[in-house]
Amino acid sequence: MDETATIKDRNRKPLTLHQRLVEFKKSNADIAELLGAVKWLGNDGSHYGLGLTHDDLLKAYDVFLHAMGKWFADPELRVKTYAKHISKGRGL
Repeated sequence: MDETATIKDRNRKPLTLHQRLVEFKKSNADIAELLGAVKWLGNDGSHYGLGLTHDDLLKAYDVFLHAMGKWFADPELRVKTYAKHISKGRGL
């Protein structure tokens, strides 16, 4: 999410993935929701014994591809997000 300048807080401390998704959701709620679902599956998959299946992995990949398609296929959405963060950072 560094393309949207949501990597560090005001004190230049790195944000967690969850914090970055919360910030990203302010300008791209639908994509952030998709990425949040992938985050939760990844979190579950990193813990032994939670029962994540091969099918879950394929679904996560499909959701991720859809989110990236929405983000990169829509230049207007990207540009509006960039402009919002540029203005926010400059105090405009």
